[in-house]
Amino acid sequence: MPLFIDYARCGVLSSGGNQGVTMARMKAIPTDEQTVEILRTLLILQLGVARVPRGRIRKIVGCSMGRVTDVLRHVPVEKSPKL
Repeated sequence: MPLFIDYARCGVLSSGGNQGVTMARMKAIPTDEQTVEILRTLLILQLGVARVPRGRIRKIVGCSMGRVTDVLRHVPVEKSPKL
């Protein structure tokens, strides 16, 4: 993986003045609140994978039980083997 982007090879910039110059659209930088929410979601996922009960996850993360359920709905649950 290259450490730099060769914009001339990608066609983003051209050497001939402003003709043919296309600028890539800038991605929105997440705000502090969005970053905190992403980190909370990741914490919920990690605790769910570690099989922490949902009530404890709610207390640890400090959110509603509905949010925990919404996030963990997408985590596959492994069935315990029957003995």
